[in-house]
Amino acid sequence: MLVVTADHGISFIPALQQRHTDFSNPDQVADIYRIPTFIKYPNQKFGDVDDCAITNLDLLPTIIDVTQTKSSWTFAGKSLANTCPIGRTRVIVSATGQKSELAGGFEETIARAASYAKVVSNVGPIRKVASVGESASLIGYRIGKRTTDTRIVEWATKQKQMFSNVSGERGSRIPALVTGEVTVSTSLKIGTEGIIAVDGIAAGVIGELSGARSRVSFTAVLDYTLLTPGPHSIELFIRNPDGSITSAGAPS
Repeated sequence: MLVVTADHGISFIPALQQRHTDFSNPDQVADIYRIPTFIKYPNQKFGDVDDCAITNLDLLPTIIDVTQTKSSWTFAGKSLANTCPIGRTRVIVSATGQKSELAGGFEETIARAASYAKVVSNVGPIRKVASVGESASLIGYRIGKRTTDTRIVEWATKQKQMFSNVSGERGSRIPALVTGEVTVSTSLKIGTEGIIAVDGIAAGVIGELSGARSRVSFTAVLDYTLLTPGPHSIELFIRNPDGSITSAGAPS
């Protein structure tokens, strides 16, 4: 038996938070709260798509049921092995306690996948996941020296130290996903993007700079093939809506 799932999704809608929503934007809600769940049962030979309203709480009861494991526990979820639990609605609860309900079904997931395919190609190697937004075509190419961008007061990433010596050992952590903050002295135009470069080569895009004011948090996926064993330098470039690129330098 094989189960593949996730705890939450992530949204890449410009100027909106990636992992939290106030439920005002249905596309953002679908991005965050619709997660994949794949179950391969023993001796199963053919796949099937089911629009059943399930929760991750159903997974353990399902495993218990399929493996015929005896347990005296009382589960909050229900087994999915034989049938979809009936009478459910897709109720969602945010980390701050807000509640809402997803009205649609799997067709919304298909629509969101098609929408993102226009931004990030779903054809090609996994490294292309870093090629997003208007800066997608720059990933993997050297940017070169650029004029200093005085609008950027400072920027920082929580993974800065990890770049000082990337390990080549199997199973070790690498900074393929970086998070941090960018502080600006003046509002940036809609369509502005950040480009994180590794050793001068564009490796990831920060979409949260579109319309950014004061301080903005970001999450960026990097092209992991650039993270070879050893030390690496990182810097931030700003791609303006007109296509010009300026430099914000190294992280603080």
